[in-house]
Amino acid sequence: RVFLCMGRVCKARALLNAAIPLLMQHGHVWFQAEACLTLAKCNIAELSSKETILSATQLRRNALVQLESAATLFEKIDDIHRLKQVYYLQSRIYKFLPSGQKKRDEAAKNFFRLNKMKQHKETGSKQWAMFGVLITDVIKMLKMKS
Repeated sequence: RVFLCMGRVCKARALLNAAIPLLMQHGHVWFQAEACLTLAKCNIAELSSKETILSATQLRRNALVQLESAATLFEKIDDIHRLKQVYYLQSRIYKFLPSGQKKRDEAAKNFFRLNKMKQHKETGSKQWAMFGVLITDVIKMLKMKS
């Protein structure tokens, strides 16, 4: 993540690609998810340097694959803050894909729900109130219809 913040996208991607197999075998779920999220951010950062539409589309699709992996892993540990980042980035990327409007809306809705859930969070426990319903599981909350 440090190399990405410094603008050295290629170095960040190389380090992540080298570390991900070991992380997936032995690392904690949070580190696995964080690596996927950072790799997706590398793909997004690389978009500004690409000129052809085909490569930009491919970078967006690669970022979406990594974001899906990150979302699945962050859901396992109920990391609301990172899930919000993932859904925000997904909605931004789907905006640029020709057939991504429905998925963009779904990601934005998930972001909105997590934001509401975080605002109504009970102190000291993993329970949230949303629309008058007590929610203890992030996955159940995301499946709720508003």
